[in-house]
Amino acid sequence: VLLGILNNGLNLVGINPYLQDVIKGGIILIAIYIGREWR
Repeated sequence: VLLGILNNGLNLVGINPYLQDVIKGGIILIAIYIGREWR
């Protein structure tokens, strides 16, 4: 759900589709890192 909201927001702002993938990948990596640190 959160990635869908992020995707819609990036499309509305007019971000390049390649850059959208980079941003989403970075957010996923950050979420994985935070999840591992909290264990």
